Amino acid sequence: MGGMFNGKLGRPAHGMGYGFLVGVVEDSVASGLRVSTGSFGWDGAFGTQAWIDPAEKMVSIIMIQTQVQPVQRDFENAVMQAIIE
Repeated sequence: MGGMFNGKLGRPAHGMGYGFLVGVVEDSVASGLRVSTGSFGWDGAFGTQAWIDPAEKMVSIIMIQTQVQPVQRDFENAVMQAIIE
């Protein structure tokens, strides 16, 4: 899909690509997301979010009904901080 959705629909303007039905993190630093490069998933309209992070062998799902964006970023931070290597 190239840059057709870059920066639109609440998605990050940089570091993201889009495949068949999911967003793909091409650069985790540029995207500002707390998932690894190569992760894929989607954000729902009212706060739901699902990401698959192959590098961490992890699936994260949040089911919440709010449009407050910091909640999703806080969830990403909490999940990534909970990883113990």
